Amino acid sequence: MIKLLEYLSQNNPAAFEGLSYSTVKGWFNDRAPGMTKIDDVFEALSHEYSIAGDQRLIKSWWKLGGFYPFTEDRVESGLSAKLQIQLGNIIAEALGSELHSASPDTIEGIQSEVVRIVTAFTDPDTTEPDLKTLSTIVQGVLATLRNDSF
Repeated sequence: MIKLLEYLSQNNPAAFEGLSYSTVKGWFNDRAPGMTKIDDVFEALSHEYSIAGDQRLIKSWWKLGGFYPFTEDRVESGLSAKLQIQLGNIIAEALGSELHSASPDTIEGIQSEVVRIVTAFTDPDTTEPDLKTLSTIVQGVLATLRNDSF
């Protein structure tokens, strides 16, 4: 972590002035940096490193969590890792500017609820959605109708 801190401070001093070791360590433990800071990290790393893959997916994975974006393995939820990343991108887009202040618990809660609904609809033994799923769908439809009518 110390080398990363030093590297960032040297390669983008304006963005990382006053950055502490504990902040950088926290980025890899319990809280991701904001999307602006993630962009700054990628910009600094691009001075010496080539980053393979879709940077947008990697940045979303870092911010939102989920599953490693370089594999197609299925995860506990039954969704592919790629679908988990796509879900993260949709959540980030839906949150808009609120993404920067959203806690990891909030984002994880949204992901869990969406996975629960998707899992319910993909279960061949389920013929009718449960009340929680119906309520969530109705709320989503109402929100969409309200936004479209203004």
